[in-house]
Order: sequence, then structure tokens, then C-alpha cells
Amino acid sequence: MINDLLSFMLNLVVTFNVRIILRLLVGRTFYFSNIFINFLKS
Repeated sequence: MINDLLSFMLNLVVTFNVRIILRLLVGRTFYFSNIFINFLKS
């Protein structure tokens, strides 16, 4: 019972962290690609 609860909490934390990291990576990629495009335009 307690092991199930612990594994459930761990899965929840891991998926939450992965979503945050993915969002940061995507945001960073868009940010740098915008800078790069502006650099190419000028």
C-alpha cells in the first residue's frame, strides 16, 4: 500500500518535472530561433 503510494507520487513528480523541462527547452529554442532570424534579416 505505502509502496504503491510512493511510486505514484514519484511518477507524478517525474512527469511534472519532465513537462517543465520540455516547456523550458521549447521556449528556449523559439527564443534563440527568433534572435537568429532577426540576425539574418538585418
